[in-house]
Amino acid sequence: MCAAEISPESWSVVKDGEDRYSVWPDDKALPVGWSKEPNSGTRDACLQKIKMIWIDPRPLGLRRAMA
Repeated sequence: MCAAEISPESWSVVKDGEDRYSVWPDDKALPVGWSKEPNSGTRDACLQKIKMIWIDPRPLGLRRAMA
């Protein structure tokens, strides 16, 4: 995203089926396969939350295969 696209005031933490996290503007529809987590706020606050909760960035399928 370029700086011009980072304008919404409210963002959400989103997660896909492989337990990968991202931030998404609250005023946009979620892409298929992603769901909102119960965290929202500024973009920076959401990124900080992801940093705290996303300990293992490997996709879920890979983590299961290696277990």
